[in-house]
Amino acid sequence: MECTFFSMKSIEIINNFLDFFSPRLDFIKNLFPEDFGIYIEFFPIFFVGLILAFLITPILGYISQRFKILDKPSKERVTKLNKYDVPERHMHEKPTPLLGGLAFLIPIIITLIMFIGIAPEIKAILIAVLILVLVGILDDIFNLPAIHQFIGQLIAALVICFSPLSMNYINVPLDGTITLNWLETSFTFFDTTMLLSFPGDLVMLIWILICINAIKFVNGSDGLMEGNAIIISLLFFVLAVRTEADMIIILSLMLAGGLTGFLFYNFPPAKIFSGSAGKTTLGFLIAVIAILNDTKFAASIMILTLPMIDFFFVVIKRYLTYKPKGFFELIRINDTNHLHHQLILLGLTPKKVLLVETSITLIVGLIAISTTGAMNLFLFILVVLLIIIAIFVLHTIVNKRNKAVTEPPKDSDTKSPESRYSY
Repeated sequence: MECTFFSMKSIEIINNFLDFFSPRLDFIKNLFPEDFGIYIEFFPIFFVGLILAFLITPILGYISQRFKILDKPSKERVTKLNKYDVPERHMHEKPTPLLGGLAFLIPIIITLIMFIGIAPEIKAILIAVLILVLVGILDDIFNLPAIHQFIGQLIAALVICFSPLSMNYINVPLDGTITLNWLETSFTFFDTTMLLSFPGDLVMLIWILICINAIKFVNGSDGLMEGNAIIISLLFFVLAVRTEADMIIILSLMLAGGLTGFLFYNFPPAKIFSGSAGKTTLGFLIAVIAILNDTKFAASIMILTLPMIDFFFVVIKRYLTYKPKGFFELIRINDTNHLHHQLILLGLTPKKVLLVETSITLIVGLIAISTTGAMNLFLFILVVLLIIIAIFVLHTIVNKRNKAVTEPPKDSDTKSPESRYSY
């Protein structure tokens, strides 16, 4: 396979690793059609991530307990720096460790460090990941205000934008291409080449920020974010095998394996949470993996259909409902308009919510990676419209049910205007 990120030595190490396991996978490969064999031969990478995360998670849980880095339930929660936090939204019954996300990040960081001297793109990704981890851990400890969290996300995204990694074009359905490198310039900073492209870098900046927060929005129920991310990562892996993109194959499978190993502990009822460090960095990695596979970027966006629809639906509804005066007031708003909140309000358990949302992500993702013609594209658009309609109907049903169950007095004012804010 051709690869721009790995040296020949790195490729040799990976190939030797896969060659060691390949004979041991022959029996499994023979159980599937021949076309599936190329996917199965990479799965030792998946199991490395799974085993590492499975072993690391209890250690992180102990560290979180030891240093009191816990997500406390509403009755025990004390807000210091973040005055807009809403204690009532934390529905778990006992303090829960928050550093669990590092369990699926550590295998990724190890993978990146193994190839740190190979390309500036790898260095940029690693630096951005470390920034998000640092800000995330500080948020888990001190409950940072939304502006501080957003600044950390912005810095991490800018690191990628100033790196040689760029979006020069986007392939769109029906064989179209949008060019994004209208203007380009490069310069050297501390012996490192910086590359700027317009409007490609601007699109990339917005994409990373949206993706980080769209994935964070899914993190409202045990195992939900992780379950969706496993499906998304595996679908990215399928696209990467088709385009022979070594970097994406390794990152997506290592991420999927790490998330699966962590999900053993995060499955409802969760014994440990991903925490801010986990959920922000997870969204960032998914965004970057999509960028790396630029030949299939449109398909990558389609795979993320459900979290993206949920993200834009909630943001638009918050803006129309609360009329925020500015961007930073908007990102502080917290409510129960997410899809998983609505499903829970209908009476579904966290396990059923996990099953419903991951099933939708899988179905839409499978349609996305098979979208090669006009008919398939029409089918995908139809499914997206059905999801939007279903979410709208679900919100309507829940709102009517809530009003029917309890109608507060018109002069009731039990909550302060700030009670809707959190991050």
